[in-house]
Amino acid sequence: MRALRLLALFVPSAALVAACVLEGFNRVEGGPMDGGTGLPTDGAAGTDGGGGGQVACVSAGPPDAPDAAEAGGSAKFVLAVRKVLVIEQSDGGVLGVDVDRMCTCHGEGSSCKPALGAGDASVCDDPEGRDNALQGLFGIIQLAMPDKDLSELYSERADAGEWSVLMRVSGYNAQENDSEVQVTSYVTTGLNPHGLGPYPLWDGTDKWPISAACLDAGPDGAPSTDYPLYTTDFAYVSDRMLVASLPKSEMVFAGTVARIGLVITGGLVMGRLSPSPTGWRLTDGIIAGRVAIKDLFRAISGYRDEDGNALCMSSPFYDSVRNSLCKAVDTLEDLGGSPSQPCDSLSMAIGFEAQSAMLGTIMPPPDGGAGCTPDADPINDSCLLVPADAGGDG
Repeated sequence: MRALRLLALFVPSAALVAACVLEGFNRVEGGPMDGGTGLPTDGAAGTDGGGGGQVACVSAGPPDAPDAAEAGGSAKFVLAVRKVLVIEQSDGGVLGVDVDRMCTCHGEGSSCKPALGAGDASVCDDPEGRDNALQGLFGIIQLAMPDKDLSELYSERADAGEWSVLMRVSGYNAQENDSEVQVTSYVTTGLNPHGLGPYPLWDGTDKWPISAACLDAGPDGAPSTDYPLYTTDFAYVSDRMLVASLPKSEMVFAGTVARIGLVITGGLVMGRLSPSPTGWRLTDGIIAGRVAIKDLFRAISGYRDEDGNALCMSSPFYDSVRNSLCKAVDTLEDLGGSPSQPCDSLSMAIGFEAQSAMLGTIMPPPDGGAGCTPDADPINDSCLLVPADAGGDG
């Protein structure tokens, strides 16, 4: 059971607090997405993976950018995530998109070779190619917590202001379609990080503190929300669906003290915009992408539990956590690779809803505290060698 609790570090066992874009977005045009996410747009058919013709699979992805829509406008608003879905859609549907452009087990093979110790069978996608290996890890945690729905747990924490993801949308014409809008990502340290108040009103007036980690310096040399590090002009709205491509992004999962950050490659953020009495809101949201195993080990290295302790390779539970993660890899970080290459990344998708909010006071990023010694630091580990007891659960 302790091993399961440690495995839960890689899902929001503590609360998801922020998403921070590390590189500029790439423009998402009609047809398959370009170098940013590599994700096909909605309705794009997959191939047989071997240079052959089209197959029947229709990949799940975002809608195409509007062909003829007035670009630019004056609408500008901030959205804060209030609800998340980590295992399935609200209607019980599969959560995710076609991350690797392959419909595994539906006329196509896998995008990579299964990891060592994972067996020879490919992880099958749903009929529209949706990939979400992280969902399986969430499922393991859910089995260990049968009395509490994980999505409800994390949503309750968001509703209480303990965490959120902030996005600012600007240059929007407020219409059904806009061929170019701006999207900026901010890290928040939480409106109510300790769960003791004040609690958000969710009426559009809540001012969420902003971490200086995702801000550049303004003219006075101090971090400024007017100088965000992570912003893009290359996003669009199609039939009210906001779509933005994130070649690299970071999501920080945190509670009162516990923190862990995951770097997402080839990410996609999309969701349906609608006006509300308190401003704009976003529903049917998806954050999807790939998490490279090397970045998972980097995340373990930076992890701190509620007591501020690191998880080191010398821990008696470390191998169980490591083996579960290494067996779960199902795709490649670089989609330009060959299906004969070993899988080196996990696909992921999280559903979300967001409501209007405001940017608040700039706060310094939290101090990570002492870590592991170099010989026991997970940042130096890999999945190239799977321990003999890989089948154990600790």
